[in-house]
Amino acid sequence: MILILCESKDLSVSEVIDWISFLGYNYKRVNTDHLIDGNYTLKLTNDQVSYQSNSITDDVSMIWYRGGSEVSSYKYPVLEKINAAKSRVIYNSMKMEKKMLKKSLYDNVLEKEWLSNPLQIDKSNKISTLRLAKECGVDIPSSLITNSKQELLDFLNEHKELIVKPIYEAYDFNLHKEEIYMEYTSSISLPFIQKLEATFFPSLFQERLQKEFEIRSFYLDGDFYSMAIFSQNDSQTEVDFRRYNNEKPNRSVPFKLPENIEKKINKLMRTMELKTGSIDIVKTKDGRYVFLEVNPIGQFGMVSGICNYNLEKIIATYLIKNEKWKKQVKS
Repeated sequence: MILILCESKDLSVSEVIDWISFLGYNYKRVNTDHLIDGNYTLKLTNDQVSYQSNSITDDVSMIWYRGGSEVSSYKYPVLEKINAAKSRVIYNSMKMEKKMLKKSLYDNVLEKEWLSNPLQIDKSNKISTLRLAKECGVDIPSSLITNSKQELLDFLNEHKELIVKPIYEAYDFNLHKEEIYMEYTSSISLPFIQKLEATFFPSLFQERLQKEFEIRSFYLDGDFYSMAIFSQNDSQTEVDFRRYNNEKPNRSVPFKLPENIEKKINKLMRTMELKTGSIDIVKTKDGRYVFLEVNPIGQFGMVSGICNYNLEKIIATYLIKNEKWKKQVKS
């Protein structure tokens, strides 16, 4: 049995499931906010460790983790009986308890085969990933995290042009009805820096790369499926291609990374113990292949459709093959 842990509206998962069904294999799809809402028991004694879960049963031998909400859909009647301020405090505490419960569940099913192990994903972040990439011989952008205006000015003098991006992930904020605010990578200039206070909230700054084009590469256990995005040809997308121009989309084409670049990034992914992920790279005008970051969950729909890679079938086949292999090992 293949277990898929994901959000209810993950359309890419739905397309992979269509292939799993077509190929005649069993699967179970569970939304992550429902993961431990049913029967869940973990027992630890000096003699044994055992668990019971409605989601991860004995017939599951392959798990594909696609992330999703940590917030449970379960309603707690006790929260309705107390005032709003106390309710928020208790709810946040319950949210953290549930997060740890999920980690304990994942930790106790590590003997199963995983594609995107959530415990490994939790360990990854932009800064540690850049450090590991450097150690693996991968070219990275010069980066600075600081809350000091003077340090930032010195960094600007060194690199002439800078960008700023979120340290963690880019979020969207629905602050008002029908108004959604997005976080993007943005360029910053000397006049902007001069307006800053002497100290500010710590932020991530990087050298601004002179792009020839950007590369989005979907990685699956040693294989790369890459796409070149000519984002620099449009002023709206040249700093961050996620500022999509829907009226005139960026030209995007299938692309093959040089073999030496694939080897280095494969080494990085093995070091991070990640079997899949979506990798962002910049090909600069002076010939550098600069690694930016990896999304361990691995969004692949755009690359699959534009480049005609049919990744949905490839992932389904991979899950089936490794589920069968895990069954043979157990037997």
